[in-house]
Amino acid sequence: MAALKRSLLPVWNSAHRRNFSFGLTDNFRAHRSVPLSILFFPLFLAQLPFVSVLSSPSVRWHSELPSSSPFHFHSVSSASHSDRSDLGMAWRSSGRDNKALVDNLMRFRVIKSANVEDAMRKTDRGFYSPRESDGKVSKRAYEDAPQPIGYGATISAPHMHAMCLETLKDNLKPGAKALDVGSGSGFLVAAMARMVGNEGRVYGIEHIQELVSFAQKNLEEDDKSLLNIVTVKQGDGRLGWPDAAPFDAIHVGAAAEKIPESLLKQLKPGGKLIIPVGSRFGDQELICITRRDEENFETEQLCGVRYVPLTSEDDQLNPPTMRF
Repeated sequence: MAALKRSLLPVWNSAHRRNFSFGLTDNFRAHRSVPLSILFFPLFLAQLPFVSVLSSPSVRWHSELPSSSPFHFHSVSSASHSDRSDLGMAWRSSGRDNKALVDNLMRFRVIKSANVEDAMRKTDRGFYSPRESDGKVSKRAYEDAPQPIGYGATISAPHMHAMCLETLKDNLKPGAKALDVGSGSGFLVAAMARMVGNEGRVYGIEHIQELVSFAQKNLEEDDKSLLNIVTVKQGDGRLGWPDAAPFDAIHVGAAAEKIPESLLKQLKPGGKLIIPVGSRFGDQELICITRRDEENFETEQLCGVRYVPLTSEDDQLNPPTMRF
């Protein structure tokens, strides 16, 4: 037991200092009544599952597809080991400013394409992260870690934003239409808008009206012209945005126990949905689903993740706590 504790100590200390955002874990909110270190300690003793997912994804997510769905799903090969290894270094990508952050994401090959690089360089994370008490941009904005934005929500770690944009890049070409479920502070809809251009459209949906207003304010401060491309509204993202469908790309920024069938229906043929799948306190896997035709979908497992749950507004504001 002593040897086990010694072997876990360096990893545990690193995780504790970084609010458990190392590797591919992202967006997990510390519940108010349970310290984060206590919440995750049993998981560290269980062979560190959040590290092992890099090489051996364990989520049995096929069982979480809609049970009565008329759709047919075909699996393709998961992300390659080299891709997972690149992402395993992603948490080291922090920088002193947005330029340094993006430089590091490129150095660790999280950003690989010119259009994603351009979007993330133009979308300064400082506009979309919590500010200092004097209103100035916080240096923490450029840490490669999730940041709380209030109301039980976070802005995702930069490496997760970059990975999702890379996965969706072929569906975010000029003129495309995209939906971001759980749009939070507005960072991802801004980056998507810069990829789809003036002829494209990006829609963000968020449970909490205060976060909708926060995102709109951030977009205006970043570049007022973004509001000609982006529309953000309050609503239940699990239902999608039927009036704006169909979409070339849908991103979901919270983990679903069951993939919402409404989102599948709102994909264009050839469209892609990227969504974390798994339970609130269990294993989660980031999945990419491509619609091939009216009934057939292709699925790919990307990596292990840790996201807040895709749930109701009330559950988001008053989450249950894990009891031991």
